[in-house]
Amino acid sequence: MKFISHKILKSAVLLAALGSFATCGAETQQPNGYAISGAALSAIEEDNRAKENYLVIDVRSADEYAAGHIKHAINIPLGELESRLDEINAYKDKNVVLYCNTGNRSGKALDLLKQK
Repeated sequence: MKFISHKILKSAVLLAALGSFATCGAETQQPNGYAISGAALSAIEEDNRAKENYLVIDVRSADEYAAGHIKHAINIPLGELESRLDEINAYKDKNVVLYCNTGNRSGKALDLLKQK
């Protein structure tokens, strides 16, 4: 589990100001994405008050999520992300952390959210 956590932490991507994508089709300001350090993500994971400011999304498959995931993370596989945007919209006032194993899927998820 520790190995998986460290690998996941390294590939996390933070989406600041996700709320600016608000609704599909609306003219909105594009959020800026940037990498978050493993230490910063660990702090969010461990601090129950800090987690209230974040929505952590694991964009890996359901099987990968079941094998181990970051505490408080929800699973929305990359292939389902676009059809589940309404779930994320409810958290538009929070910062969103996207992660996968390598950064590839989380990067694609970031691009999709920026488009929407």
